[in-house]
Amino acid sequence: LKKSVIDVINLYCKAFPVDFEMNAPEKKIDNCKKILTSEMCETFFCYISTVNNLNFDWRVKHRDFYISCEVWFGENLLGQCKTSRVQISQGLYPRLLFNELLHFEFLTLTSLPRESCIYLTLFGIEILQSEPSVNSDKEVYKPIAITMIKLLDFEEKLTQGSVLLG
Repeated sequence: LKKSVIDVINLYCKAFPVDFEMNAPEKKIDNCKKILTSEMCETFFCYISTVNNLNFDWRVKHRDFYISCEVWFGENLLGQCKTSRVQISQGLYPRLLFNELLHFEFLTLTSLPRESCIYLTLFGIEILQSEPSVNSDKEVYKPIAITMIKLLDFEEKLTQGSVLLG
């Protein structure tokens, strides 16, 4: 529990300006053995955890949700993947719990250009009621939120760990 609370505070400190410091130093990835991305033969993975702070309109209008992940380099689409559909989970607060590891099968880390970005688009699925004489309802997929993150920083280090996106 203590580690989880410290992780949440550290994530908050990365996202917002704060006037305090944590006493416990954060474990740095720099202690690990450095490997050049040109030597990595693995394919690209992206873990999607949760979507919090849902807009009230989203909760009312949409039945299901999914996230589309696309890796872009300029105008070139390098790979795309999407999560399975989820509904709003009720707990202490409404949220979307994906808890999914997306595998970009044909995108290796060696093929990632330095300026690659991953775009995450949250789609809401509306169910439109059709005429009473027709039995099938129509699903409408609407993008309701989008964010992006660069995959490599200015030192060519791959983005890793928890990232708070807004």
